Amino acid sequence: MYKVLIVDDEPMIRAGLQTLIDWEHYGFQVVGDAMNGREAMSKYAELGPHLIIIDIRMPVMDGLQVIEEIRKTDASCRFLILTGYADFDYAKRAIVGQVDGYVLKPVDEEEIVVELMRIYRYLQKQEELSQLSVKSEAQRREECIQALLAADVGQRSIPHDVETLIGAIAGGYQILLLQLAQSQRADLPIYAEVQQRLTVLFETNKHRGIVFAANPYIGVLLTEPIMDEGARSRVYSEIKAALPNHIFHSAIGRVVKQCKEINTSFGEAANLLASHFLFGDELIAQHDVIRASEHPTTLDIGSLAEKLYYSMDMGNKESLMHWLQLAGTEFIAYDSSEHGLKTNYAQLISMVLNKLAGQNDKTYIIVQNTMSIIAQIYEQPNLTAIQNHIRQQLCDLTNLISVSSNEPLLKQIMDFVERHYAENLKLDTLAELFNYTSGYLGKIFKNYTGAHFHTYLDQIRIQKAIELLGEGHKVHQVATRVGYANADYFHSKFKKYVGESPSSYKGKKN
Repeated sequence: MYKVLIVDDEPMIRAGLQTLIDWEHYGFQVVGDAMNGREAMSKYAELGPHLIIIDIRMPVMDGLQVIEEIRKTDASCRFLILTGYADFDYAKRAIVGQVDGYVLKPVDEEEIVVELMRIYRYLQKQEELSQLSVKSEAQRREECIQALLAADVGQRSIPHDVETLIGAIAGGYQILLLQLAQSQRADLPIYAEVQQRLTVLFETNKHRGIVFAANPYIGVLLTEPIMDEGARSRVYSEIKAALPNHIFHSAIGRVVKQCKEINTSFGEAANLLASHFLFGDELIAQHDVIRASEHPTTLDIGSLAEKLYYSMDMGNKESLMHWLQLAGTEFIAYDSSEHGLKTNYAQLISMVLNKLAGQNDKTYIIVQNTMSIIAQIYEQPNLTAIQNHIRQQLCDLTNLISVSSNEPLLKQIMDFVERHYAENLKLDTLAELFNYTSGYLGKIFKNYTGAHFHTYLDQIRIQKAIELLGEGHKVHQVATRVGYANADYFHSKFKKYVGESPSSYKGKKN
């Protein structure tokens, strides 16, 4: 509906016009009236009418003065003169004032309807031309952005008025990219709908960016760069609200100083989206989240599994979190693909669970009831979800299997050695678990036990070997069971602490 303002100093005329015409039928709506020119100027500023039907002769400020004043700043508002004076001078001045016509009093309904229909057609035509102009300008802006995004600078065909089309942005230029979920990406109607919604969000309402197509992405050249975490969270929430039924990933590149450098920002955002599995869904990924690093050629998952296993056995959740975080860092550096990350995490947790299951009957039963942890890794949508899943599951397992106590630290370490003497225990490993240097831990361990760590470990192993030999086990079996992979080395250690060989000792006992 086009808005109409009626201006006449006669109340009967104003009231009569509002009831005489079926305004809505002809595409108009009367939004107000005024009794003189000064009031008309106030109502014009307040209501923004498309058409003003105005009397010429009025007190305070006449109709032609109103028209001349409005025409100084507004060429689009239409005027229909309503007057009882048909002399040529008034008509001539009205034509100079660019009015659309005049109707003589007393008002004839058919005559005014004819004028309204003509003005309606004119307004419709102007609206169509305006939309075409806006569309044409939008197309030129998008073509300009596409040219700026060309990878080869030498092949770019950049319009000379690029900054006029895009606009100079004081804070710099930044690209925001959005990528729909795989299931929606190839659906052109959905793609077009999302682009339109983003256009409303960033262009139509607040003029905060220029939306453009960059299949498989939808891009926004931001006129308000996202500079901090608060802005990143706020913009993401706005996009989420605008696209309530769509699954998407989003990323921003860094801010660049010149519009001709926006392909750099675009490239960074695109690279981030290629690694979208590394990010949770509830944010816009930014260029400094992933830092370049050397890709290691090997990955020691066994060592990481051992650290996690020991941390859980000790009930040391702080150490558990530390090694999980380190595992994540190493996994990303080694292979940041979704398949690579899920495979390595599954292998890590499988090794931890196998170690726990072999500890004793209690842990075996507990582990058998939690083996679904591994399968659930492959169901997680992103890295953050995997890490949260594993942290929660391993913490729950730790509560069930750990034998931690309120004993002093060194007493806990001695108990730990009693449980794991048959494994490849090293002072360095224990130092890492408790966040000490191996030198410092070795010193306080000797002060507490009276023996160096390796001596204490050998003593525990030999004592266990004596028990097993007394039970009739073969020497080579005993060596393996107490932690000596080399039988000759076991012989030398046994003789050192017992004074005779394992075979001789066994012969005497049996």
